Amino acid sequence: MSKADFNFDRTQFMAVVDYTSQTGQASSARVTFNASNVTRIYFRKCKERKFMFFEYDSEQIEIKATGCGFPVIFYKSKNEKEWEMYKEQLRKFAAEHRITIEEE
Repeated sequence: MSKADFNFDRTQFMAVVDYTSQTGQASSARVTFNASNVTRIYFRKCKERKFMFFEYDSEQIEIKATGCGFPVIFYKSKNEKEWEMYKEQLRKFAAEHRITIEEE
């Protein structure tokens, strides 16, 4: 997944996500996470590719929730301007709702 726009509420948060499907078609989706459904939030270091050959160090946010068969992943390169704000808001949300955060 690529660019995200987070909107936080008292008991849930929503992300409008722009992504490219496996068929190459660009699209967007609104994903809503209720506090009771989010099981873990990971802040991880990762490698991203720029073009085909250049690989560089980056970060990702991975959100795991019940009812969602796969984790939702956001990459720093696509959200660079708002990245620290997103991390801080997710930390605050997780602390209020006792959601486990793991940083690697």
